[in-house]
Amino acid sequence: KVTVSCIAAHYDGKTMLLGKGTIRGTLVAPRGTNGFGFDVVIVPEGETRTMAEMTEAEKMKVSHRGRAFRDLLAQLEQLLKP
Repeated sequence: KVTVSCIAAHYDGKTMLLGKGTIRGTLVAPRGTNGFGFDVVIVPEGETRTMAEMTEAEKMKVSHRGRAFRDLLAQLEQLLKP
């Protein structure tokens, strides 16, 4: 089993926001050609393919980076609400 996390930060001079994203998965022998780094050896929970076997759009839905930036965006939208 493996857990991968990402933190995306935004600081406007007053407020620090941290978007957090995590994926859990399984390490496997390298498969796939998309992505970079450890994408070829991680199969996220609920998936049968490595991150490197997914399209970029599919990967962004499940990736720790995509989750971190979606979390940060939601916080920014909440902060900017009138």
